[in-house]
Amino acid sequence: MKNIFIKYIVVLVLILNNINAQDINKLTLMQLQDIEKLNIELEEVQDILEDNIWMKRYNNYLTYRSIEKELKTIKISSKRYSRWKGEKWKEKSYQLKNKIKIKENELELISEYRDSPIGHKIKPQVIQKAPDITNPFNIIEAYSYIAQLEDEKEEYKNVNVELSDMLSLLIKKENILKQLDEIIQSKNSKENFNKLKNQIKDFMMVVDIVSTTDSVFGKKIEQVTLEINKQIKDEIYRTIKIIFIIFMFFVIAFIVKLVIKRYLKSKDDDQHYMANKIVNFTVIVISFFVLLFSYIENASYLVTFLGFASAGIAIALKDWFMSIFGWMAIMTSGTMRVGDRIKVTKDGVEVVGDILDISLFKISVR
Repeated sequence: MKNIFIKYIVVLVLILNNINAQDINKLTLMQLQDIEKLNIELEEVQDILEDNIWMKRYNNYLTYRSIEKELKTIKISSKRYSRWKGEKWKEKSYQLKNKIKIKENELELISEYRDSPIGHKIKPQVIQKAPDITNPFNIIEAYSYIAQLEDEKEEYKNVNVELSDMLSLLIKKENILKQLDEIIQSKNSKENFNKLKNQIKDFMMVVDIVSTTDSVFGKKIEQVTLEINKQIKDEIYRTIKIIFIIFMFFVIAFIVKLVIKRYLKSKDDDQHYMANKIVNFTVIVISFFVLLFSYIENASYLVTFLGFASAGIAIALKDWFMSIFGWMAIMTSGTMRVGDRIKVTKDGVEVVGDILDISLFKISVR
């Protein structure tokens, strides 16, 4: 009973495929079972291909070629009718010219398939210019750039893998059809075979291009990554060296303070305080210039920038400059020292207090 049911199903499939009843009667039960099995495999492959994005892109490519061929024919006809006299042929030529515009617009919409069966996906992303690592903050940007390159590399590699799988499915479909043809020996399968062979031929070309491009693209990204990592390494080394130099300045300043404290008498506390302030100010200024000239490639750029920006800086930092110059005047003249009692009048209110500290921007009074 089962064998009869299998034969009935397979016969129905064969009839739908335009196989003659005479040819069906010649098939044995074993052949019918093989046909059923092959049809199931073929249906599974066909379902995968129908939902495959690359097959959809390939169909767009075929559509582009079909429209292009149709446009060529319309242009020839339009050119021929434009030479003929009479209202009928003028109207015909006018209609053909409108069709030409429509077809050209259609081609423009899918123009990415002009030179490729899978559109612009045949090419990887253009590698953007690598960031210049000139300071520690650029290191973060460089690592982000490397991560972006790795994502682009992985994305194109996935394209290569998916296209290879797609080609394998088409080859599998071809083998199934060949086996069916050996059993059935149908005269109607030649057209399907030719269509499938063209698809396999196109995808073999695409896979070959993408595989080669993937290899070159991957090596290019590896080269760029190595260059950026070298710049990162050099910048880290330079940053550590600058930090070490500044640290040594502070160590030297600490030793100088100890020497000053040891050799100044206790009654010279104000001189000791003033000496510490000068040492601190000197270390900060030197450290500032070390940082400044370490990250400026050309000192003339700084001079030019300061020349243009000096007016704005003078206005914006007027109070700071006045405070710094005032601090220098107080420290060098000796008119006020830590421990002196002073009287300050502000908004009509007199305040009397002892000086606790004289910094660059303020005087602390108790």
